[in-house]
Amino acid sequence: MSSGDRLPELLFAIVLACVLTAVFFGVLYWVVRVAVRDGIQDADRSVARAARRGDAESG
Repeated sequence: MSSGDRLPELLFAIVLACVLTAVFFGVLYWVVRVAVRDGIQDADRSVARAARRGDAESG
């Protein structure tokens, strides 16, 4: 078996590794983006809640 016979297998392995890496980082980016967005929304809610509580105590 010559090394030329293994070229398609090698290219397939390289392409598969690139695709899987891209999918992994895509999912990781999406998870981090959603977590950050939810964290910002939670922080906004807690600040608004504290502001309302402050208004109730002062008024």
